Amino acid sequence: AKGGVVLCHGHPGTRMETLDRAKWLYEAGFHVLLFDFRALGRSEGTVSGIGCYEVQDLLGAVDILLARAEMASLPLGVYGHSMGGAVSLLTAAQDPRIEAVATHGAYATLESAIRQRAKLLAHGFAPTFEESVTRYGKQWLPIDPKALAPQEAIAKIAPRPLLLFHGAKDKIIALEDAYTLYEAAGEPKQLHILTHSYHIGIHPSEQEKY
Repeated sequence: AKGGVVLCHGHPGTRMETLDRAKWLYEAGFHVLLFDFRALGRSEGTVSGIGCYEVQDLLGAVDILLARAEMASLPLGVYGHSMGGAVSLLTAAQDPRIEAVATHGAYATLESAIRQRAKLLAHGFAPTFEESVTRYGKQWLPIDPKALAPQEAIAKIAPRPLLLFHGAKDKIIALEDAYTLYEAAGEPKQLHILTHSYHIGIHPSEQEKY
């Protein structure tokens, strides 16, 4: 095998896309581990930490894959979608065992993700919606949402390679977040904007390139 990849989806709605990409990676010669973050899919829990606790989940998944005999002396990377992408960046900044990172639709800060979701769902009431969600979230999270900012951590990934994907038609996470992450990252890094694609879904015309 070429190495191992831990795949992280961001929410149940991205599981099918994650399975597709797991198949691509497996057929390309990688060992692949998929898992559900806490409170998602088949994992226990009722409250998502939106990245606060999920770094520990991903660290646990890395431990599991690296402990397998078939991974001996092989490199390991992480590939995350949506919140899973943000968590991948935060985790790789902490753990040098992760030798490469790829994300799709990751947010630059939790605040920007909440703001974009408020615009999508609440339109003219977006500021009030954003304020309410942030205030409610602080009741569940032990740290300030400002601390959950991949843009502040991403530079620590260098000199390990970083690959960022973002759909130009993404309505969930603003395209500006992709540029913000790219600018904050160290080398080597690549940013690929998928002109016709969305938050996680890849337009048929761009699948081969992807």
